Amino acid sequence: TVILTGMAVYIMAFCSLLPVPYLEGLQIYFGSYKLYLVTILIVFLVAALLVTQTTAGLIIAIVAASLSGIFFMLKSSEK
Repeated sequence: TVILTGMAVYIMAFCSLLPVPYLEGLQIYFGSYKLYLVTILIVFLVAALLVTQTTAGLIIAIVAASLSGIFFMLKSSEK
């Protein structure tokens, strides 16, 4: 049941990024197309790494999310 609950979270994350009205995905899509693509890739990468339920997958997912968050905070502070 834990895997099914985890999969529901990943499906919800992906669905919220779809560019349809009244979802955040539409605002991200029109705000920055590159950010939208990176976010979709990160959701798929994290889902794939965490579904495997390995320690290495967890560490890689945390490091990738942290680095991408830091990168976008630094990039957005330049404006």
